[in-house]
Amino acid sequence: MIEKLENLNLSHNQYSGWLKIEKNSFSTLKELNISYNKLKRIYVSDPLYRIILCYNDLTDVDINHKNIQKFVKSIETNLL
Repeated sequence: MIEKLENLNLSHNQYSGWLKIEKNSFSTLKELNISYNKLKRIYVSDPLYRIILCYNDLTDVDINHKNIQKFVKSIETNLL
């Protein structure tokens, strides 16, 4: 486990496929930015305050929304 990591910016990296963050992987994580990638699916079990998903190829989003204060997602035709 990585201690004291609050913000993780993985934007603009051409990640594809899916991202899975299991419970207690990043217990102090508050913000996740995975915009401008090619992700199809995302699963985040820890509660976050901000998540930025813009400009991906998302078809499946499963996040713990308990503490969400800001959720940013562009219109994805696959999720309509």
